[in-house]
Amino acid sequence: MAQSADAPESDVADIIVTAQRREQSLKDVPLSVSVASAEALANRNFTDPAQLPYLVPSLQLTNFQASPGATNFSIRGIGTASFSHLIEPSVATVIDGIVMGRPEMGVMEFSDLERVEVLNGPQGMLFGKNASAGLVNIVTTRPKLGKLSVDASGTYSNTAAARNVDGWKGNVTVNIPITPIAAARISGYVSDEGPLVGNPNPTGFKDFGRTQYGARAKLLIDPGQGLSVYVSADYSHSDGMGTGVYTARTAAPGGALGTLDAVYGIVARPGNLLHSSDAPTTLRYDVGGIQAEVAYEFPSGVTLTNIAGYRAYNSRHTLDFDLRQADVVNISSAAFDLQQFTDELRLSSPGNVTFEYQIGLFYSYANSDRTDFLKGNLQLGAPPPGALDWLGLFATNDLTSRSFAAYAQGTYHVTDALALTAGARITHDKMSLRAYHDNGGSAIGISGVPGPISYNPSQNDTGVSWRLSALYEFSPSLNAYMTVARGYKGPGYNLSWSGVPGAAPVGSETSMDYEAGLKGNLFGRVNFGLSAYWEEFDNFQAQSYADTDTPGVGTFLIQNVGTLRARGFEGNLSARLGRILTLSASGAYNDAVYTSFPGATCYPGQTAAQGCIASSYDASGQRLINAPEWSGTVALDFDAPLSGDLALIGHADVYGRSKVNFQPNGDPTTAQPGYATVNGSIGVSGGEGRWRASVFCRNCFDKRFVTFIESNPTGAVGDYNQSYAVDSFRTVGVTVKVSY
Repeated sequence: MAQSADAPESDVADIIVTAQRREQSLKDVPLSVSVASAEALANRNFTDPAQLPYLVPSLQLTNFQASPGATNFSIRGIGTASFSHLIEPSVATVIDGIVMGRPEMGVMEFSDLERVEVLNGPQGMLFGKNASAGLVNIVTTRPKLGKLSVDASGTYSNTAAARNVDGWKGNVTVNIPITPIAAARISGYVSDEGPLVGNPNPTGFKDFGRTQYGARAKLLIDPGQGLSVYVSADYSHSDGMGTGVYTARTAAPGGALGTLDAVYGIVARPGNLLHSSDAPTTLRYDVGGIQAEVAYEFPSGVTLTNIAGYRAYNSRHTLDFDLRQADVVNISSAAFDLQQFTDELRLSSPGNVTFEYQIGLFYSYANSDRTDFLKGNLQLGAPPPGALDWLGLFATNDLTSRSFAAYAQGTYHVTDALALTAGARITHDKMSLRAYHDNGGSAIGISGVPGPISYNPSQNDTGVSWRLSALYEFSPSLNAYMTVARGYKGPGYNLSWSGVPGAAPVGSETSMDYEAGLKGNLFGRVNFGLSAYWEEFDNFQAQSYADTDTPGVGTFLIQNVGTLRARGFEGNLSARLGRILTLSASGAYNDAVYTSFPGATCYPGQTAAQGCIASSYDASGQRLINAPEWSGTVALDFDAPLSGDLALIGHADVYGRSKVNFQPNGDPTTAQPGYATVNGSIGVSGGEGRWRASVFCRNCFDKRFVTFIESNPTGAVGDYNQSYAVDSFRTVGVTVKVSY
């Protein structure tokens, strides 16, 4: 937690957040908010957004394809688990005030951060579009006037994956005073990670590591008289698959894929880290943008702010879809380009007045263009004369979306102790799709449809989000709140090549959140928060796997679920235990289920006795995907003086969560058992904190777990794949940090 400079060493300082688009003490925000400070991330040697759930148990991450677009956050078990660019996430990502239309727009290493705020429950009111389940607010450090500083760090690590692989990362940040009223801040990073999986096929593709680099430049001009100008630009590049590689988890008895695995001694099982692919599996992406914030504070204290941003993303990835040395489906490639422009004009009153308010207008434009190419010979030998392959697909789809919104929120301090908040936002979404599909010159297309087929649908929708809150201060150190909020997420499309291809509309989803909580400070040493919630969603947008009419080829369907519900409680605390120890803990209990989902797809091999009727399964009552019932973390940090200005520093934490399933139909093969991981570090610091060196381990006892399990789209009944994260394996390393 961020500590103020004048806080006594035995006390915990107040936590300042921008969860309501203005700086406030966390205890004064009538919402459930979790904060991960830069210090907390550094103590755990975390540099990737995928590691946030270890700090914030209500947050989970699902990563189920090579593309970063397949990495989606969920909060309280609710998120958009889909790699399709034709729907947007239910958990939005905001970086320095700019809402990202797609998860991949926010791909970034945690470099030069101030904090990360996780806002639980609907947050569409003040932060832009499509945050019906929650929001991850990433705040980087602004330039500091009149201060020259350099911060640098380097890390070397070794991960016990398919083999022991090395990795390294480096970061540097320079703050440069230009004039008394202007300063710049420039940061950059570079990293290299070894491959997590291996390929015993001597002629197979083996380059599964990942290299990344990026830079961010910021300029702050603050001439006084109420005016400030803040401009920033960033760029990141990644080359390599990293965590996007699958391996076989189970094999169909006597099936062709298991037979191919046996040639190289590969056994499909939990923990398998090998495959024998003979075609390239690659991923390359670039993401970046520029934004500007101009703010003017009138003499009355009212502030007018305009923040505009442009971001662009492109990726190119190719997969050996069958993961084997034979050409079943050897090529599945996608080229994806996305551009986004947003602009927001906001008028806000000063804080700490009887009536505080914010009103604003918001506009967003996004265009995403994707081309998919799939080829395979299904192990059938040479294709018929005139055909390039047995199975093929060529598809392009170009989605243009526009969003217009107006919002207002006010807080009235009825008394010094009681504050009431009310607000609403109206959003109008417009989208149009241009798509084309044919068989790619192959003998047959997906589901036997040769094409060409083209279509150009469009749809509009208008939704209202609102929030009512009450905050009561029992004492300067204890607050209670109650909140009722409605969320809205705009429509999308299901682009399927199953049966008759086409773009079926996916309707908007809405949510209701009922929440109450306590926040406070005990004895000046313990900050704590506790909340209980009940959330309901209508027309939730979900993705599931289904077989197609083409043997050995599956597809993914996006559809509106009837209703779902999440209820539970969350708690966190941070305590100073004397002068050298800090204890922090957080936990969540979450009962998240589909209350009405009669049209879910069956899992492969599911029988009528198991509930599969006419390829449909009633998933009502099943838990949401990747939604643990229990999750939590406990951490201890110490900073003990040694001789001179040296200090012994250390960290230890335990994170655990209960069993989850990765499919809404409750497929027993796609279940990940509960697990716990232990992490720690120890080192020394000196020069009044200007340098530190430490050794660390993550997942110290090498507890293996997967991040996703799915039925193999090119296999038979019983063939399943799995994927891993870096933190699925023990990693040990050393890190050095220097500040000047």
